[in-house]
Amino acid sequence: MSYELSGILYDKFDVVQVSDRFKKQEFVVKTETTTNSGHQFEDFIKFQLVQDKCGMVDNIAENTSVKVSFNLRGNRSEKGGNVRYFTNLDAWKIETQGEAGTDSAASTGEDDVNQERAEDEDDGMPF
Repeated sequence: MSYELSGILYDKFDVVQVSDRFKKQEFVVKTETTTNSGHQFEDFIKFQLVQDKCGMVDNIAENTSVKVSFNLRGNRSEKGGNVRYFTNLDAWKIETQGEAGTDSAASTGEDDVNQERAEDEDDGMPF
């Protein structure tokens, strides 16, 4: 299932080679919400780009309005008798938001993401 979130590109990080078969790049989108009582809250949402999606944020400047399309992904890991659960937001498309008709997108497509997931169920988690 895919989701979308709009906000401001707040931070982006270098590509990390987690294992021989897995690399990722993380970035943060800031969103603002105003409650009915007028209080404003900021959320900082961390996404990850994996494998050939790494680098999609490299040409987008921080503080740019973006719309991120992503999949919600969860993993279970057991090591030394301890069970841990992880939730990741796997981005597969990033659009810069501008005037109507001027949006641009960086994407390799959701179908590619789903195919990769099927081919590489071992996500290279280091534990």
